[in-house]
Amino acid sequence: MPTPQQPHSRPARLEGVDYRLARRKIVGYDHNAPDPFPGFGGTVGLGQDVVALPNGDWLCLFHCGYWHLSMGSPFVVSDEQLATWRARGFPENTARAAVQGGRIMAVRSSTLGRTWSRPETVLNQRWDDSVVGCCVLPSTGRLLVFVNQQASWYGPVDLPSDHAEFAEGVNTRIGCMHSDDGGGSFSTPVYFDCPFPYYQRAYTEAVTLPGSGALLYPCYASRGQDAQQNPAGALCGVFHRSDDMARTGAYGQSSSALTVRILMSHRLQCCRTVDCSFSPDLTL
Repeated sequence: MPTPQQPHSRPARLEGVDYRLARRKIVGYDHNAPDPFPGFGGTVGLGQDVVALPNGDWLCLFHCGYWHLSMGSPFVVSDEQLATWRARGFPENTARAAVQGGRIMAVRSSTLGRTWSRPETVLNQRWDDSVVGCCVLPSTGRLLVFVNQQASWYGPVDLPSDHAEFAEGVNTRIGCMHSDDGGGSFSTPVYFDCPFPYYQRAYTEAVTLPGSGALLYPCYASRGQDAQQNPAGALCGVFHRSDDMARTGAYGQSSSALTVRILMSHRLQCCRTVDCSFSPDLTL
């Protein structure tokens, strides 16, 4: 069982056990399902993470809604995009009943994963929220949860007027919230600056730099398709760094989507879609 002193404390890996015997469904549309709510179509698990808390509990956080993205209604999507989604099984009636977007929920285990609690809501806002990483800070035991928030519009459309909290033209943004009581309550998410005017997304985990304790969180971002500057709509990698336990941060960027991790050699590995590089002094 990992201890809180280990960065990014994770449940222990099972060794020498057939995964087909070890795996256990802990939540789903047909098992330990969340209580029904307007816009719940049975989808659980898009964007999820699990973390070992300082008290020994395991906390599994996940997205809950009606589809891959669960925008709050009313939403603005082009007719062409809707036709494509319908062909893929988009549950339009359920989607239009979703007065709020998808939410972040959690289940907890105090028995090393043998039993799990009923799902509880962690974050439920006007827009679609999903979890894209969590970690425990080894110095304080603070739990950080990174949030992907999807606006209720998609594609080349006239932007709705009720998205004042989003930067102009931003479709998806990344934020961070924290808990100092083991996931019992959370702060309001603080959203990162978006380096490009279309979206910023992430599906990874933060790393803590040994010594300084600084946090690095990698994202990918896009300025959208632009006939002159960006005809392919290419992605760019972005990393956010915080030196005060994720209260504030600044970002840098690379030429493509990236992930970062601390190696056993205490070097920082930065992997992009085109190459991989190493930092000998744990800085970027």
